[in-house]
Amino acid sequence: MIFKFRALSGEVEDFARDYEISSESTLFDLHQLIREDLNYDPAQMASFFTVDHDWNKLREFTLFDMGDENDSNHEAPVAMDAVTLNAIIEEKNQRLLYVFDIFNDRGLFMEVLDRKNAEEGMEYPAVTFSIGDAPFQIEIPKSSGSVYDDVMDDFNDFESYEEYDTRYDDEY
Repeated sequence: MIFKFRALSGEVEDFARDYEISSESTLFDLHQLIREDLNYDPAQMASFFTVDHDWNKLREFTLFDMGDENDSNHEAPVAMDAVTLNAIIEEKNQRLLYVFDIFNDRGLFMEVLDRKNAEEGMEYPAVTFSIGDAPFQIEIPKSSGSVYDDVMDDFNDFESYEEYDTRYDDEY
């Protein structure tokens, strides 16, 4: 069985991707498909979340096993490579959240569009629809520059460093 996912961004209005992947694939396989398609850095953390129809997070699936083997809490995060898609996808229009920027809680909204038989001659996983540029993987805070630059902007007493340097050479 093949799942067809539509991925949308809340940041980039004209971005959309359709991914088709086997129901026997893991969340890690889906993560790799997305990461490679969007040219995201593999060194960055990412998570999937199952969500309700209002996009409220329910269960987290991480790149690495973060739980304790003795932890009896069934809500602890589970490693992506330990979960197949058919284990968590129960219905058409089921939603997932793919968080690619953990520290700023930025991600893609994903929904199952279809569940179908594999097409003969088609290789899976596949990107079957692509429009728009992906959101940047890591959001860099906007800054006017370094703290040094900010402080130095307040001290415009002299025209250039060279002038400053020659004015005070005699004092040393």
